[in-house]
Amino acid sequence: MFAAALCACNTGRIDPLNPGGNGEEDTPIPPGTSGSTYTFAITSYDDKLATDNDDDVADKSDTDIYWEGEAESDGTFKNTITIAYDGDNAEVTMSKNAQKVFTAEQKGAHVAIHPTGDDVKKCEIILSGKSDDGSLKIYCTTDPDDKDAGKKVKLTLNGVKLKSASGPAINYQAGKRMFLHIADDTENTLEDATKYTDDIYYFEGRTSETEDRKGCFFSEKPVVVSGKGKLTVKGNCRHAISVDNDFYMRPGPTVVVTGAAKNCLHCNDEIHFTGGYFYALNTTAGGKCIKTDSTLIIDAGRIVVNTSGTYGYEDGEQVSPKGMKIDDAITINGGDITVRCIGKCEGSEGIESKKSITVNGGTIDVMTYDDAMNASEVITINGGDVYCLSTNNDGIDSNGSIYIKGGKVTSIASNMEAGLDSDNPGANNVLQIDGGEIIGIGGAVYSPSTKSSQYSIVYNGCPMSTTQELAVNDASGNKILAVTSPQGSQSAGVILSSSKFTKNGTYTITIGGTTYQTVTLTSTVTSIGKQSSQGGGGFGPGGR
Repeated sequence: MFAAALCACNTGRIDPLNPGGNGEEDTPIPPGTSGSTYTFAITSYDDKLATDNDDDVADKSDTDIYWEGEAESDGTFKNTITIAYDGDNAEVTMSKNAQKVFTAEQKGAHVAIHPTGDDVKKCEIILSGKSDDGSLKIYCTTDPDDKDAGKKVKLTLNGVKLKSASGPAINYQAGKRMFLHIADDTENTLEDATKYTDDIYYFEGRTSETEDRKGCFFSEKPVVVSGKGKLTVKGNCRHAISVDNDFYMRPGPTVVVTGAAKNCLHCNDEIHFTGGYFYALNTTAGGKCIKTDSTLIIDAGRIVVNTSGTYGYEDGEQVSPKGMKIDDAITINGGDITVRCIGKCEGSEGIESKKSITVNGGTIDVMTYDDAMNASEVITINGGDVYCLSTNNDGIDSNGSIYIKGGKVTSIASNMEAGLDSDNPGANNVLQIDGGEIIGIGGAVYSPSTKSSQYSIVYNGCPMSTTQELAVNDASGNKILAVTSPQGSQSAGVILSSSKFTKNGTYTITIGGTTYQTVTLTSTVTSIGKQSSQGGGGFGPGGR
């Protein structure tokens, strides 16, 4: 992912604060230490598909996640409805059994499917063709107001390009779980209207005032995404994909959101990625790429999210853009995650949880204007490869404690903030390091807790170069940690910690191959260097 890169700092003389320093009088200032701010761009969609197709092994006994468990023994469904869009018209074909329990309302290429009987289980709706003014609305229950009524439905996208001029492209109003299957080797696109008008059909007693329509693809019920095809979605009115329940993505599918008037993926309940490729770009002021009121779990797959807007207003209140805004806990067990938030405004953050963030594995690469990773309560890193960079705030910021127990962590902040920031450390909260390979760089530094079980070096007044590598070598000359920071500083505060550090071990810190410090670790936290007049490198509580 990234080679660890350090900070640029120095006024020409490094005066160590402990006997481990080398005390050189005229150590040269490395180039690239002018306090530069790194400029980065959004990550464009690479036109690739998910590569984990073979990882999706259906468990037919699990009818909550696998539509295969709902199908007949030959993989088909007894209630099959095929809709072929063709310009301003659509051809609806039903199997004999489906004709007994479903009916279709139609106006041009706008179709609404609803049941006329109770035996609506084992239903598959298959979409194909193209329309620039069409849509699909689904009821899979005879009592939409009964949350426990209805049956599951499989919606297969089999090469459909559907754009609505009056509302959502797909609107799933009632039933139970939807299996959204993107047929193998197909390309599908959905786009909604910029302004919603009345639908062609409402179930008995329902109106546009009583039904939600929150996005281009909208579902009142849980959605499980599968298949080996590609779906591209654009939300012109509100969200691109909106689910008033859980969203679950299996290995195999590729979902690309090219834009949204509000959020790219917006859910009320849990979002869970077990694979696939999810790409999102949000250019809207205050827009989010992934937003849920509940939890986010990432087990595997590739996730790339980008925001470029600044702050906006919603219901009279100012809102900020976010790569991921999660109101409950975030758990990352694996996957390849890239986040870019280039809008220059307060709150333009990468990964944010209003509760906790736990990283157990995966590769995480976040670059933002505000905090790259932020949690209101606690951040725990047990494994994985985490790279966080902020050009105007903290790299990793917890309003509570930060616990690092394993993995590789490189966190780079602006020249006035901290690479690793645990709010009010030494009081109620701590930065505790018990494992892993860690480099934290910023203008300020909060020292790890002395309760940490792994040894750390806190280097104040460290010159960070954008062109030269900062490295830590052991007594035998073996490189233990290394980083080249894209942001320079003449006096950075740096935390260096490695599972290879040992008590009374001696280590050399070099910048561009030149020795700047020789340090002997006599305590859990060994502090060297001095605070610079540049304004960075201050000691936080609980460290020295």
